[in-house]
Amino acid sequence: RQWNLVGKTQFHKLVSDKVYRVKNPKGQRTQVACVVYHPGGREFAVGTSCGTLQLWNAAIIKPRPERMVVVGTSSSITSLSYNPDGTQIATRSNDNNNDDTTSIHIWDTRRLSKSSQPLFSCSDVPSLYKTANCEYSPNGKMLLVACSQYRNDTTTTKANTMEGIIKIFSVKEKKLIGEVPASKLGVGVVQVKWHSKLNQILVGNSDGSIDVYYDETMSRNGALLSVAKAGKTVDSLSQLLASRIPTNGVMGEIIAPFASHGSKRKKAGGDDDSETPSARSRRRIPEPPARGIKVGGQSSASATFTQFISGEMKKKAKMIAGRDPRQDLFQYHDKNSNKANQTILAEKTMEQEEEEEKQQQQQQGQSK
Repeated sequence: RQWNLVGKTQFHKLVSDKVYRVKNPKGQRTQVACVVYHPGGREFAVGTSCGTLQLWNAAIIKPRPERMVVVGTSSSITSLSYNPDGTQIATRSNDNNNDDTTSIHIWDTRRLSKSSQPLFSCSDVPSLYKTANCEYSPNGKMLLVACSQYRNDTTTTKANTMEGIIKIFSVKEKKLIGEVPASKLGVGVVQVKWHSKLNQILVGNSDGSIDVYYDETMSRNGALLSVAKAGKTVDSLSQLLASRIPTNGVMGEIIAPFASHGSKRKKAGGDDDSETPSARSRRRIPEPPARGIKVGGQSSASATFTQFISGEMKKKAKMIAGRDPRQDLFQYHDKNSNKANQTILAEKTMEQEEEEEKQQQQQQGQSK
C-alpha cells in the first residue's frame, strides 16, 4: 500500500490511495518481506518471501511489475539497498531458509529480467537476525554488511560466544577489502547506516546500543559532530498553551464560515469566480453576487432585467465633472468643417447640361 502524506484522511488517519498486489512468477499471492524506494522516487523495489526481486512503477498501478528476477527459489529476501544513482541494487537473502547463512547479490536495475545474472555475489556473510541489512557508501564504491555469528573457539573459555562484524566489500573490485569488529564481545551487528553528510557509519547492535565509527584523519570532532547542534528548546508560552489543552473535553475542527483557510486568491479584491460551487462549499466560502441576467434558479443575488439595463447605461455614461466643455465643442466643429470640405458629386453630366441649355435657347427664340 502507498500513502500520500498530504492526501485524504478519514477519522484522522491517512487513506491509502494505491494498492499493489504482489504475486510470484506463477501468478499466486506472496508475502512482502522488504521494500525500498528508488533514489529518484520513480519506482520502488520489493523483496518477497518466495525469493523474487520486483521493481514497480511508483506512479502507475499495474497488475504486474515492470521488471522481476528470481533470486532464490527457497530463500526469502530480507534486505534491499539502492546505490546513490539507482543503477544497482543489493539484495540479502537467507540461503535455504537458514537463519544464520545469508548471501548478498548485486543486480543491474537497468537490465533486470527473469534471465538476469547478478553482477557479483558476496559470500560468507552470516547473520543471526532476519533484519540484518547491507548499505552502500555515499559514493557507491563500497558495500557495508552487518554480520553476526557464534564464535566456537575451544582454546579459550569464551566458547560459543556471539560476535559482531562489519564487512566491507569493494563494488568495483568485487571482493572483501576489510572487516571491523563490534565494539564489545557478545553483541551482534544488526543494522548499518553510512551518513552521507557526516561521513560517519552508524551501527545498531543486538543489545539496543548504537556505535558511531568515524575517520580520525577526516573528522576532528569525531562523533561529537553528529550532536554538535543543540536541540530545539520549547519556550514558556508554548509550554503554557500545551498544558491548557483539554484532555477529556470536546475536540474537533474549528469551522469559520467566512474563512478562506489560507488559500491564495487569483483575483485582486475577491475570490476566483471560475471555482465550482462544490469546491467553494468545501472551502466554506460564500458565493459571490451574481452577474448579468439570471435565467432560472432562486437566489437573492439574482439581477432583474431593469438592473441589467441600468448597469449597462452606467457603463456607457461619460464622466463630465471637471472636464473642459470646449473639447466637445471642438469635436463638433471638426465634424462640421469636415462636411464643408467634402467633395459633392454633380447630379447631371455635361451632355445633359448642354442639351438643357440648347432647349432653353430654342424656347427663348420662339418666344421672341
